[in-house]
Amino acid sequence: MYKHSDKVSEIKSALHITKPNSFSKYNTTVSERLTDRNLNTAYVFSDLLTQGIQILINIGQFDMKDGVIQTLEWTKQIELERRDKFDSQARNLHKYIDGDGIEKIGGYFRHASNFTLIVTPKAGHMVPAS
Repeated sequence: MYKHSDKVSEIKSALHITKPNSFSKYNTTVSERLTDRNLNTAYVFSDLLTQGIQILINIGQFDMKDGVIQTLEWTKQIELERRDKFDSQARNLHKYIDGDGIEKIGGYFRHASNFTLIVTPKAGHMVPAS
């Protein structure tokens, strides 16, 4: 909205906007965070899985905060029994019947033991659950 204003710098300062004007999917900051155990919570999920806790990670297809690819890469750090089988399995299609009786696609998932990873179509960062 203020993109063409002659006070863009002042507006950015007032809103505490410090991000650069360009975006790279190969951002080194993101890469460093994915490998830094102190800032990465993958080990927490690994610990919960070993305790037998059921975990479902739901990724929105249009998640612009974390993104599908980034989240899929991050979840590879979660320790699973038969990790190789989980990563190589084809995605399963989850279907449901909506309120009008029409069959819809609810997502694409992989499942192993007590861990499920699903990508929900047409959803953003916050995927509602019911």
